[in-house]
Amino acid sequence: PTVASSAQVSVAIIIGIRSTKRKRLSGMAAFGATIRPAARCIYKKGDILRRILTMALGVALGANGTWMVSAPINWYRWVPGVAATGPANMHFIRDIGCAYLVAGLSVIWLGRAPSRAWPAALASGTFLGLHALVHLYDFFTGHESAQNLTRDFPAIFLPAILVIWLAWHGRREAPTER
Repeated sequence: PTVASSAQVSVAIIIGIRSTKRKRLSGMAAFGATIRPAARCIYKKGDILRRILTMALGVALGANGTWMVSAPINWYRWVPGVAATGPANMHFIRDIGCAYLVAGLSVIWLGRAPSRAWPAALASGTFLGLHALVHLYDFFTGHESAQNLTRDFPAIFLPAILVIWLAWHGRREAPTER
């Protein structure tokens, strides 16, 4: 058998094979040894992308909540479709802003510690999901148009779906109790 080439050794080191475990490998054996660690790296990329999505979603939810709490009249005027729901109620906007702020913070926590934060994030996802169901109810009872429902999808329905999915995935990382 021959010693692995320097390119094969570099690839092996990059994807996590320790040099102490790497002995004299032939060309194909060295290549085969890199397949499984490479698959693990792809899985890790999925984790990284999921964490980035989680953090971005948490920041967006938290920013919306902060805006609602700190400047409710500006939020009321600038968010499309809100003014069509009736006159502004500053107290109510701030109340809902608090819920969004807590949701954002729990989702940010989920991005940092999924195995511990998933119950809080799932509760936040439940709030967001129920909020989305209120919009569906308004649509089915004639208080909201299909156009408004379509417009609401990226801001109301998609975050609810994503937070519940991300929290459920975080549950899988939690240690199981015996």
